[in-house]
Amino acid sequence: MPGVSVRYIVEDVDESIAFYTARLGFEEVMHPAPSFAMLSRGDLRLLLSKPSGAGGGGQAMPDGTRPEPGGWNRFSLEVDDLTSRVEELPASASATRS
Repeated sequence: MPGVSVRYIVEDVDESIAFYTARLGFEEVMHPAPSFAMLSRGDLRLLLSKPSGAGGGGQAMPDGTRPEPGGWNRFSLEVDDLTSRVEELPASASATRS
């Protein structure tokens, strides 16, 4: 599924699934845990995470700061070869500074 992924922190994943599917035309792709769901609409994947102590997008920062709805959004880009892309990034950053 190519496209863009956006992580959105929400207080109630079930309520958010209902809103995005019924009101905005998203489809539920997966809901494997109470604190996470993936929805899609065209090339957009919406990853819903509830703040939690567990891993994933809802986990606290190392300093203990907990994520809150409306301020901890992320996006993900798909690449064909992650290892090569990671190796290329430092070189391309240096080239753009020159």
